[in-house]
Amino acid sequence: MNKRNLTQLSAAELVRAYEDIVVQQDESFKNARIKRFNEQFQQRREISHELRSRPGDQREMLAALFKHPKAWVRMCVATDTFVLNEARARMHMQYIAEHTWDPYRGEARSALGSWDAGHRPT
Repeated sequence: MNKRNLTQLSAAELVRAYEDIVVQQDESFKNARIKRFNEQFQQRREISHELRSRPGDQREMLAALFKHPKAWVRMCVATDTFVLNEARARMHMQYIAEHTWDPYRGEARSALGSWDAGHRPT
C-alpha cells in the first residue's frame, strides 16, 4: 500500500486497512519480528496521516476501533487519536495499563508516562 493508493480509498476503507495492519503488527510484536513490526508501524502512520490530511481530520473514525478485542489495536488508536480527544485516549490507555497482561500493560504504562512527561503524540 503506498501513499497514492491511500488517497483513492474512502475513509471507511482506510479504517479497515488500519485495523488489518494493526492486527498484523500485534502478531509481529508477539513473535518478535522487529523488522516486519517496523514496516507495519510505518504503514499504520501513513494511514493515520492520510485520514488527518482529509477535511475535518478524519482520524476520529478510528475511534470505532476502541471496541476491538485486541489491546494492541486499542493502544494504537489511543495514540493516533490522542490530539483529537486526550481524555478519551488516556482513559483507554489507563484501562489497558490496569487490566491487561504484559507486554501490553508495560507498553500502556510507558505511553502514559511519556504523555505525562510532555511527549504528546500528534
